[in-house]
Amino acid sequence: MAKTTAEASYTGDQVEEALSRAVDDLLDRVQPLGEEIGDALRVLMNVGMHYLEHPDAADLEEAIGAKYAEDPETVMGWVAACD
Repeated sequence: MAKTTAEASYTGDQVEEALSRAVDDLLDRVQPLGEEIGDALRVLMNVGMHYLEHPDAADLEEAIGAKYAEDPETVMGWVAACD
């Protein structure tokens, strides 16, 4: 039987691995829509992981700066390319 949310405890690595797998599985299905959707999903995953690891993070720019070598404007350009 699966653990309930109250009983479950996962490491950051486990959460990141599960999210990465979910992104990969989704991209296997929607890749014909373009590479941009993959970029946006990975940004979402990486920013979410930063917020999980650093709940007091100031903002999106801080999270992007912690996860990417590129500046926040460049990374957000990847996300904006999805529309």
